[in-house]
Order: sequence, then C-alpha cells, then structure tokens
Amino acid sequence: VPSRAEAMPYVVLEALAAGMPMIATAVGGIPEIFGEGSPALIRPDAGQLADRLGTALNDHGAYRKLMPQTG
Repeated sequence: VPSRAEAMPYVVLEALAAGMPMIATAVGGIPEIFGEGSPALIRPDAGQLADRLGTALNDHGAYRKLMPQTG
C-alpha cells in the first residue's frame, strides 16, 4: 500500500485478516494498524519500497511472520 496519504484503509485491515504479508507507507491510520516500528512500514519513498519488496521476496515465509497477528 504505497500511499502518500490515507485515513484508515480497509484494504490493509482485510489483507492482514486474510494473513497476507504487507508493505505500507506510514501515513494516516496505517501505523495504528501495524504498530510503530513495524517492519511492514516505510516512508513514502520509492527506493525504500523497492528495498522492502526485495526483503519480502527473498524470504517470504520469514517476512510473513513479522506481520501483526489478527484474531
């Protein structure tokens, strides 16, 4: 979710509820969902997005375990 501005995006809530790993910009209400300091959060910066995508793709299973637990 590489947004520059958000309120409380349902796509983030729904994806996490479905157990999907995510990368999201730390804007609007998104940090409240993940928690400050979450490895899923980035600045609205293309370079940082590319780096985090590489991290997530290199070890998908390990990255998935870093997501907040729902339920």
